[in-house]
Amino acid sequence: MKISVEERVTNDIDVKYICADLGVRYWEDSSVDGVDDISYDEQTKGVHPRMPLAVEDPSARHDGEKYRWVIKINADTGNLEGWPEGVKANVFYKVCDDGIYWLETAKGEEYHKIEDYVPKLFDFCNDSDGDYIIMTVDENGHIKEWYDEETLEDRIDNFLANEGF
Repeated sequence: MKISVEERVTNDIDVKYICADLGVRYWEDSSVDGVDDISYDEQTKGVHPRMPLAVEDPSARHDGEKYRWVIKINADTGNLEGWPEGVKANVFYKVCDDGIYWLETAKGEEYHKIEDYVPKLFDFCNDSDGDYIIMTVDENGHIKEWYDEETLEDRIDNFLANEGF
């Protein structure tokens, strides 16, 4: 007799980075070194966002969606990889459902990639409502609101419980 048995397999993964590729709606809601970022009009005229780690999106359909914010957070330190030394930022980005989120190993292997609203893993201020990325980045690239170890583990567990693609 054949029967179906569901087995749960546990894998240990050495998560080094927590990553996101974000479609930012309003760059101007954030500031870099105390200066508001670019407006929608400036972006449509080809002005690059002031925010570090903003990258041009070659597949953008409109000039107003020309850039994305692509971040890689060191899971051990809460620091943004590649953040320029001495730059401070207050981040308040409306992302809604235009984000891609994943975990990454030190070897660059992506794990559990989802495309969805902002997951709880990226809700640093406990106020995102699934729509916003809100954080304060200091001059060393550290996220001021970074989690303690227990909270980070809970947030990653919650993230892994969401269906990926």
